Amino acid sequence: MSAVPKYLGLNGRPLGIALTSILTFGFVLVGYDQGVMSGVIQTPLWLENFPAVDGNPNMLGFTVAIYDIGCLLGALWCMLLGDKQGRQKSCILGGVTVVLGVIIQITAFKNNNNPNGALGQFLVGRVITGMGNGMNMASMPMYQAEMSNSARGFLVLLECGLIATGTSMLRLFFSGGVRMLSSNSVVVLGQLWCSQL
Repeated sequence: MSAVPKYLGLNGRPLGIALTSILTFGFVLVGYDQGVMSGVIQTPLWLENFPAVDGNPNMLGFTVAIYDIGCLLGALWCMLLGDKQGRQKSCILGGVTVVLGVIIQITAFKNNNNPNGALGQFLVGRVITGMGNGMNMASMPMYQAEMSNSARGFLVLLECGLIATGTSMLRLFFSGGVRMLSSNSVVVLGQLWCSQL
């Protein structure tokens, strides 16, 4: 008689709870990342660091919306290659891609020789972060449904509902004093994006 296999030392109900916690937290981060720009684009330090968007609503809109293009690319990637790679690896790759995109975004700083060069780097980071979140949004609900028992419908709906929770967290975060920070853009940008890592 063989023992019940364990994953990370867990099986059965404890494994289901751990899996649900991780996957639902991933959707909170998706909502957080979708809405983070609404508060960031109003900070004077961000506008100072990216002068091409200051007073240019088209460029500002493009900077915000390019994230959704990345989400589309990540979801298409999962549609084409997700079955071959598997849900678990797709979730891990999505998470790693988000972290890479965040690092690219938080290291984008204005250079006096090329004041708009940082914007290009920031846009690339937004696309990469969006790709990671698109992979997560396409693979996490499927993985949750495949790994769950009879409550799978509720758990998948819970994940999707938590996107709004992540977006709502921004109101509390930005009203808590981020706009009052000044003098060091590394601190402001780092706190805005690294808090999701």
